[in-house]
Amino acid sequence: MTNTGTVPMLGWTTGFTLPAGRSVASLRNGDATYTGQDVMVHDAGWNGSLSPGRSATFGYVARGSGADDPTGPSCQVGRAAQGGPGEVTHRVREPGR
Repeated sequence: MTNTGTVPMLGWTTGFTLPAGRSVASLRNGDATYTGQDVMVHDAGWNGSLSPGRSATFGYVARGSGADDPTGPSCQVGRAAQGGPGEVTHRVREPGR
């Protein structure tokens, strides 16, 4: 997440959908909730408040099989002080690639 706005963000959430047959084996720098193949990742508390121009990242390891990449992500930023849209970069790194 990158705060591209002009005021601090007070929290962030992003979501994506894993292909059938895959699940999250581990997650770092965030807290997640799962509904089927849908994954919602929320800030971990300590990395939720972002001043303009600042970024937070999270990572996960997926397990299972399937040839497709996850779909998404969607992004929701801020709980009280929104200054503009946030930006999400989502990269999937497959083992051995």
